[in-house]
Amino acid sequence: MALNTDTSRQLRSLQDLRDLINAVNGADSSDESNFLEWKRDLDLTKAAGWFAISKCIIGMSNRPVQKASLVFGGCGYMVVGAEPGNTPGVFIPDLAQLEPWLVKYLGNDGPSWAPRSVDYNGQSVLVITIEPPSDSDKIHTLRKTYTPDSGKGGHQEGTIFVRHHAQSAPATTADIRDLEQRLLAGRSGVEAFGKVAADSLGAVRVLNFTQESEDARYAEEEEMVPPLKTSTSWSGPGLQGTVVPTVDHHRPEERDRYERERRQYLRDFKAALRPYALDMAGRRHRAPFALQITNESDTILTDLQIHVGLPDDLYAFATPGDYHVELPKRPKKPSSLLTGSLAAMYGGGFRPMDTSHMFDRFYIAEDRRSVTFSITDIHPHRAESTDSILLFTKLSEIGAGNIAGARWALPVSITAANRSGQWQGSVPVSAVVGVLAEESLLPPVGAPS
Repeated sequence: MALNTDTSRQLRSLQDLRDLINAVNGADSSDESNFLEWKRDLDLTKAAGWFAISKCIIGMSNRPVQKASLVFGGCGYMVVGAEPGNTPGVFIPDLAQLEPWLVKYLGNDGPSWAPRSVDYNGQSVLVITIEPPSDSDKIHTLRKTYTPDSGKGGHQEGTIFVRHHAQSAPATTADIRDLEQRLLAGRSGVEAFGKVAADSLGAVRVLNFTQESEDARYAEEEEMVPPLKTSTSWSGPGLQGTVVPTVDHHRPEERDRYERERRQYLRDFKAALRPYALDMAGRRHRAPFALQITNESDTILTDLQIHVGLPDDLYAFATPGDYHVELPKRPKKPSSLLTGSLAAMYGGGFRPMDTSHMFDRFYIAEDRRSVTFSITDIHPHRAESTDSILLFTKLSEIGAGNIAGARWALPVSITAANRSGQWQGSVPVSAVVGVLAEESLLPPVGAPS
């Protein structure tokens, strides 16, 4: 019988998804189709459960565009924890954990999908929405080999799944030919960019870094790690108050080694101050810059490259976590001859931030005058955001009285694999009122390094 829910539109709201579960509960076993699959129970903490969901997502993402568009506006749905006449629910782990498990089989650049935990009559039901396929979509494949616990059967990485009515199955030659036609459909007679919009997110932070601040902090550290002193011992009673010659309680080789390590430590500490302050500034930025690109056309955009130019008074850096700055460890003073051998000496070092500026989805030019972002694809009438970076400017370049009114128009150009030419425009960005002063970002005096 027909599914008892509105199939003429996409189901997006929580109530829509409850209605879908209710329809599954009242359905016949024959109502599963190329747009709907249900499972009474899956162990969502095990590979078998992850594979079952991934196979369905791949199969629904590989549907023909025209056929998929006839129901639910092209979306597909998988319901876990419900079946006709029975809704026992299912244990749903934290979705932040579940998604990485599925991505192993789907890939970061694979199908577009979203999981949602839905409360249905006191039971937790997982509903996964698979976004509609589009012309020019890539052929989606299994990205990780799956082998059942029994060791028998399984599917190799690269397997193409398609929907054969109520199940996802490996593609036949005819299925692959259909997918090839879908891939090429949006690429024949492609037109230049037109229906694209770019919007900026985030803001610029103002830095006030001075050499005086770093020199003062370095001088304080020199006092924290002084050279070894030579000990002097005075005579005891009966020696007529004569002075005993100076006694050095450290072996010469230990003293020399400590002094070498102390000088090296101070050089490394001085070199680490500016990167450390930048790292701390990044952690306090709180307004990372990104672009939101909207595809306002009726066909997918694939393999986008978004190039953003930066004026001379703006500087781009990766967000904290993309690099790491740590201070060197202070050398320990050697033990005296009276107390034993030399303790562990210099045990660490300054590991500067990554200077390659190359990350998975963006590239910061060596001179920091431009940034290039990558987006795998944007489906029709949808928006995707780039990864985030940090934008800074110097107080000396804009002036203390001009922060509130500081504005920049950043030139943007976009190319895509299935578009000729490029889209060009600009996005505005402003400064956050409030200055990040270097003296507040440097390591505190007395803190162990």
